[in-house]
Parts: sequence; structure tokens; C-alpha cells
Amino acid sequence: MSCDWPLVRLGEVVEITSSKRIKRADYVTSGVPFFRSKEVIERSKGNDISTELFISEEQFSKILGKFGVPKAGDILLTSVGTLGVPYQVLSTDRFYFKDGNLTWLRNYNNSVIPGYIFYWLTSPTAQQKLDEVSIGSTQKALTIVALKSVELPVPPKDTQERIVSVVSTLDQKLEINRKINQTLEQMAQAIFKSWFVDFDPVKAKIAALEAGGSQEDATLAAMQAISGKDQAQLTQLRAENSEQYSELRTTAELFPSAMQDSELGEVPEGWKIISFSNWANIQRGKSITKAKTKPGKVPVVAGGIEPAYYHKEHNVVGPVITISASGANAGYVNLYYQNIWSSDSSYICKQSAPYFYIAYICLKYHQKAIFDMQTGAAQPHIYPKDFERLKIVVGGNKLMEKLEKQTSSFFAKSKFLNNEYVSLTQLRDTLLPKLLSGELSVAPSVLKMESSS
Repeated sequence: MSCDWPLVRLGEVVEITSSKRIKRADYVTSGVPFFRSKEVIERSKGNDISTELFISEEQFSKILGKFGVPKAGDILLTSVGTLGVPYQVLSTDRFYFKDGNLTWLRNYNNSVIPGYIFYWLTSPTAQQKLDEVSIGSTQKALTIVALKSVELPVPPKDTQERIVSVVSTLDQKLEINRKINQTLEQMAQAIFKSWFVDFDPVKAKIAALEAGGSQEDATLAAMQAISGKDQAQLTQLRAENSEQYSELRTTAELFPSAMQDSELGEVPEGWKIISFSNWANIQRGKSITKAKTKPGKVPVVAGGIEPAYYHKEHNVVGPVITISASGANAGYVNLYYQNIWSSDSSYICKQSAPYFYIAYICLKYHQKAIFDMQTGAAQPHIYPKDFERLKIVVGGNKLMEKLEKQTSSFFAKSKFLNNEYVSLTQLRDTLLPKLLSGELSVAPSVLKMESSS
């Protein structure tokens, strides 16, 4: 039991430090990735980096030689704003990070293994302790001195290894699930980009006509651009699945065969340029403090990348697109399939958006541009009215309906996987505190079974 495990201060079992200061003037257009809290949170979720920053190879090499850089097993902990999100560095990682925003845990002593410290930091007990030692009211922060004083139970190393083995096995399953979900979203993004950014079907028609082809040739060229199939494969599709071939042809016919000038450059003839806020109904959430929430599982979406906390009640029915409203992550776009409480965020609910999934894909495609729309110096923010500045290209209703139908099939699979992900996460979150407290023990035989499976 944990009552038999010694309590030690975090600073006694691991070195807690930060980075050497990097100035904004040190940023370069390419080189070694440079992470702030936002990027570390994205990495902790397994997501791609939405805003890429870099320092030069030369500067990185100097820091590496004089002070060292994060290596496999080290932990970076978010320490300003969204507190206490840990990221364990992988062997393939090569980056540096912002001082103040992040705290660096490295050089563990012989009584602990890195994985145990990482999982302890993710536990509710640890998160509560981190909250208790944080300073500040408007913008909370964790100091190195405070982190060093936090106490944690340290079981024997073989027990630590068994705990890490059980939880990491669940994490591996979650990671597989997440990657499949990510692939589904990337497939939807690829279609959107091809149709509404690169205009591939339209350009295929134009090329066919300019080569002296007929309108039929232009339609076939668009069908190839949409499906990725060549002429022989289309002929085979027509013979084997006439319904699918007919559906593909109908879609190709919805694309024009000429371009026109617009404020965004050349766009397909007959298509419109409109403000995103005039196309989708973006609404403001209703702020709620943690003190006013009731224990529950409904995510409260505020200014961060992750839910700020959880509540018993909801004010928006899922699925819903959220846009963080304030703070360093103002403008971050997310998709929730479940009911939520939209607090310091804006949202688009499915009931009021006929092209709901297109709206989400469009916003994610423009994520960097949305971050760039932040206003306010001390406290950056983005509100629904700001999306008047985001101009998008919109095709005819029939084409939009086709894309919504096609992308919906990806998100239907994603929703199923998301439900499975939530169940696995709940299992993990139930087991972790019991393992870390000693309430639930893992026999060595279980570890042997897992390592041989």
C-alpha cells in the first residue's frame, strides 16, 4: 500500500530546471523546432504542431554543447496558463523550448524511473498538488521552487515498472486509436484542399479543353482528378460498379470548367468569396468558473487546447466545433462529439450548420491564419466578429452537399473511434490513481504476461 511507500519531494528525485532564454529576434524561418507551452500540449496529445517556430542549427549546437537539450525520457511540464501538462521526450525528438513557459525535468536519481514520474504527474492527485502550489490569479504559474517541494510516493522500482507497464499498454492502444482518427481527418482535409483550395477538378477540365478535348473529355479529366484513378481504372469501375461511376460523374459535372478573378486570386467561375462568419453561425459561450461547476464528465471548453475542467451540465449539444477565445491559444479549433459547456470559447453546433464538417475542415485548414487574427496585447483573444476577416471560397449548394456527405462518412468512423477512445481513457484514468496509491497492485506475473504478448 502507498502508506508503506516513502513520501519524497520531487526535487529530491529529479533535477528541475528550465531553458536558456531565446529571444524573438532569434527565430528563423527553418532550423531546429522551438516549442512553447502550446506546442508541447499539442505534442502531448499526439497532434501536429499548428504554429511552427525555429531557432538556427548553430544556436542549437551551442546550447547543446554548453547546457544540454531535452533527451529521451526527460519531461517538459507546462508551467504558465494551462498548468501541469507533461510531455515525455521521445528518442526521435530534436527541439529546444521557451523558458518560463515550460519546466524541464531531467537527471533522475536511482530511486525512480522516468515513466513513473511522468504518469504520476498526469494523476488527479498530482494535478491537485500542482494547482495548490501555483501562484497568480489571472494567469497561474508554477515556479521551479514550488515544484521541487511537491511530495509524491515512491514505491520500489519493480513496482514502478509494473505500474508503467500496465498504463503504457493502455496508452499504446489509445495511440493506435488516435492515429487512425488522425488519418481519417487527413483524408477529409485532402479532399477539401483538392476541391476548394487547389481546385484540381476545375484545373483538370481546363487542361483537357485547352488540349483540344471535348466537354466529355473535360468531365473524364475531372473524374480522374477527384478519384485518383486513370482512364483504364475508370473504365473498370464503370463495368464493375455503375452506381459508383455514375455518382463520380455527377460530382465531376458540378465543377465549372473555367476560372475567374477575385480578391483571393483566381477561383472557379461562379463560385463566391464570403466571410466565414457570414457562412457559418458562430456563437459565444457562457463563462463559468471552476468554483461554480458540479462534479461531472462534461468538458468545459475555455481558452486552452484541453478542457479547463469538467461539469455536470452542458450548454451546447454535440457534435460541436469550438474555438478558444482568450489567452495564448486563442483561436484553437477543436471538434467535440459529446455535449460540452462552452465557456471562454465560441462554437458552431451541428444543428445550425448545414455544412458542419466542411466548416470544421475549413477552420482546421486555416488554423495558422486564425491564430494570426488574435487581437489584444496583454490577453490575446478571438471572437465571432473576428471571423469576418477570414475569407473563404464557396461552391454551389449541390457541390457543398456532395462534400459534406463524403466527409461525413469519415467523421462517422471517427465518432465511433472517439467513443472507444473515451472508454479506454476512462479505464486508464480509473486505474491510474489506484495503481499510484497502492490500492490496486500488479503482480509480477502480469508484467511477464504483458511482455510476452
